[in-house]
Amino acid sequence: MLLDGKLYAEYRINDLRNRVNALEKKPHLIILQVDGDPASDKYVANKMKRCREVGIKCGHMKFSRNTDNDTIAMMINMYNNHFKIKFSRQLN
Repeated sequence: MLLDGKLYAEYRINDLRNRVNALEKKPHLIILQVDGDPASDKYVANKMKRCREVGIKCGHMKFSRNTDNDTIAMMINMYNNHFKIKFSRQLN
């Protein structure tokens, strides 16, 4: 049995879009990226593209390599506590 990857991906995107549209409160993804290389930048760009495709709000904050952990922890706490956002971060 052969699986058409593009067709399946389209099906999954449409299914997720319908599920997101049915939600009373829309999801919101914030990505924190520390430093970053071209591969990570592409990964983050793809995540944001998919979010927009299915109706999920998304944001991206990029920090320099020398950003201290306390600053990053403060940002995570701010989003989690004040905006009720589940958090994902990409660290390099």
